[in-house]
Amino acid sequence: MDGKGGKFEERVIFDGKLGGHDALIGDIDGDGDRDIVSKIWKRWPNNANGGKEHVSWLENLSR
Repeated sequence: MDGKGGKFEERVIFDGKLGGHDALIGDIDGDGDRDIVSKIWKRWPNNANGGKEHVSWLENLSR
């Protein structure tokens, strides 16, 4: 927020109760925009995927 990378503000972009972490940003599908991919922290029976292991891909549809 300060233009120097010294101050950040949290912004929730997705809250699907999946329990993701280690998010990476890149062009996952080769269409020229940035997408987000993450993995789960640990299995959690109440997550939105029924406790199964998964990878979350948030596709950028802004184009």
